[in-house]
Amino acid sequence: MTDRRVSIASPSASSRVISGEVRCLGLTCDPPVEGRTLCRLSTDGGVFFFYREQFPELEEGAHDPRPGERLVLGASRLRDGSGWLHWLARENGGLHCRPESSWSWLLPIGLLSAPLMAWWMTQLPSDGVGWMTLQALLGIIAVGVLGLSLYRLAIRWHPTERALQRHLADGTDARHRSSLSPSPLPATPLSLEDGAHHGIGLVQGRAEHVRLVIETEGSGRYRRDYRRYHFRCGGGDFTLRSFHGDVGKVLDPVFYRRAPLFIGEGDRISLLTLAGDGEVHAILDAEDGRAQVNTQGAPYTRAGRWGTQAFLVFLFAFMLITFSIFILEEWWSQGKLPDVWAVREALSLFMGVNVVMSTLIAGGVGLIVDRIHKFYYGRRSHLPFERLLGIAYRWRIHNGRSTHLDEFR
Repeated sequence: MTDRRVSIASPSASSRVISGEVRCLGLTCDPPVEGRTLCRLSTDGGVFFFYREQFPELEEGAHDPRPGERLVLGASRLRDGSGWLHWLARENGGLHCRPESSWSWLLPIGLLSAPLMAWWMTQLPSDGVGWMTLQALLGIIAVGVLGLSLYRLAIRWHPTERALQRHLADGTDARHRSSLSPSPLPATPLSLEDGAHHGIGLVQGRAEHVRLVIETEGSGRYRRDYRRYHFRCGGGDFTLRSFHGDVGKVLDPVFYRRAPLFIGEGDRISLLTLAGDGEVHAILDAEDGRAQVNTQGAPYTRAGRWGTQAFLVFLFAFMLITFSIFILEEWWSQGKLPDVWAVREALSLFMGVNVVMSTLIAGGVGLIVDRIHKFYYGRRSHLPFERLLGIAYRWRIHNGRSTHLDEFR
């Protein structure tokens, strides 16, 4: 264990960073899946998630934080108010933090070698298949190395990462202190009886026999991996799933914003179902005060929002690339480099054409999608999804949380 010491200080918080002293209330971990074990650290300052594997000293569980132990931690805030743990200091002066990345050497080498390979590629002759193949390989390598280097640079200069490292180095002293309202733990359960309530089914109890597995659907390019929870609650068997690696398996934790789906063994939970399909559409966890919903059956789903945003991005990129090709071909045919006035004229023309065409295409597609949407969901209007969301919102507000609800599917 590292012998570095961090001073104990009062909690401090910024828009994306939580750091300071808390008192441990308990640590719960999921069963390990594919070499990763998701854990939930409950404290009097909120709930924090982390993977055991990111802290080598905690992998075997012998040095886990004890209930009542004072801790100093640094975490990045997730959208629902919880946090993702980045470093943890103990009462005995020990410090748990992620080891240095083995790819740290790539940043200076990549930033220097990528432009050099690009320049070398332009100097090679292009009058043969072999030379053209070599140019293509050099271009692919240069783009890949430059992309990885920029990714490492984005991590190093990310405001959250810099704030976390500053708080760690300074011991979260008084300069970083601000108000951080502790989240009351545990939360109070719903004051309703189990059963049906105006089209919504309610089951409450302890989560027992929790089992987490990875299941695969489809094959090839259509393959999808899911994290699937199997557990018992209130005498019934339930299954919940989410996409494998919800909080990111490739991205650095500093980019995480979406909280993971987590069900701990023995958690007091409330499951909300819809009478129209009988599936679980919301889970309220009284142990950490988090509410997670499944938007299937809602008028506007996360997949629909992503599809609309992806279409708009594709439309803008397609028009930009097409317009750029025509402009460059025109300049190339003239046999001279464009001056600043030609560039300004091209930009103004592109903005005008882009606004007009984007409005026409997006309006036409939006009208078609709106008709399909109303026809499809008009037949499912018997599902009281808005009432279910209202229960989850009121439960969060009653327990002093924000109104943000996580989506687990």
